[in-house]
Amino acid sequence: SIGDNAFCGCKSLNSISLPSSVTSIGNHAFEGCSRLTSIIIPSGVTNIENGVFKRCKSLKSIFIPSVVTNIGDSAFKGCLSLTSMEIPSSVTSIGDSAFSGCVNLTSILISSGVTSIGDGAFRACTGLTSIEIPSSVTSIGDGSFENCHSLTSLSILSCMTRIAVNAFCRCGISSIANSSSVREFVAILFAYSSGLDVATASIYPSFSKDSS
Repeated sequence: SIGDNAFCGCKSLNSISLPSSVTSIGNHAFEGCSRLTSIIIPSGVTNIENGVFKRCKSLKSIFIPSVVTNIGDSAFKGCLSLTSMEIPSSVTSIGDSAFSGCVNLTSILISSGVTSIGDGAFRACTGLTSIEIPSSVTSIGDGSFENCHSLTSLSILSCMTRIAVNAFCRCGISSIANSSSVREFVAILFAYSSGLDVATASIYPSFSKDSS
């Protein structure tokens, strides 16, 4: 195992190879390793802890094993060079602020299996242009996609039990595809989305700003 804060603040660390015997990586273990460009998480690790790669500003790629069940709070917060992320179907929860401030993140695949997206999970991911919420998701937290200014297209496939009022606050959403089970939420969710005709979106299961 790698303990809490083990390499925290090691600003000269640019690469590391973790042995396959590693099964746990502690909270904030690599936080602030600003020159670290890539890392492969061993297949025995089942949990990505809080703040483990927070502020790893040069981190461009990371592989999440298919046995990981949880991505902790602020796990990748402020990873400015991260451009894409695939969250495997084994993951059930994405923590608060998990990817907040990943401004160059342009592609995110949330696999079916995720049930909750935490508060501010993707806040200020200004490079995101589209997102698909899989059918497994039942809860989207406060400000989950707040200030994702380039986010214009959204697909919600799930039967939500909770979507926070400001989940998509200050996004540029102009196109929504959603199931009838979440229609009643839409008008209030996107009240601050600059591209969206709120009245229209609340009536139709599938909406595009340019539709007649």
